[in-house]
Amino acid sequence: MNRKELENIIKKYRGKSSKAYPHNEEKAAYYERIADHLEDNIDDYIDSEYFTTGDDVINDIKELFSELDGFYDDEDCENMDI
Repeated sequence: MNRKELENIIKKYRGKSSKAYPHNEEKAAYYERIADHLEDNIDDYIDSEYFTTGDDVINDIKELFSELDGFYDDEDCENMDI
């Protein structure tokens, strides 16, 4: 995918976030998180042979979030000294 296509995905997810807020703040925040991640890491997706469609990019980001969000379990969180 090229930069323009990826920027359009970012714009699309920012729009989804705006539409979801304030009715569903959690979903709005998730859409913003996707847009922010893509914006911050856009060079990783440009002209990549692994990411040829918007769905490929979004699925990769969602998989990454799933791995990151599931990294700590409840017991880990309870034992953190924050």
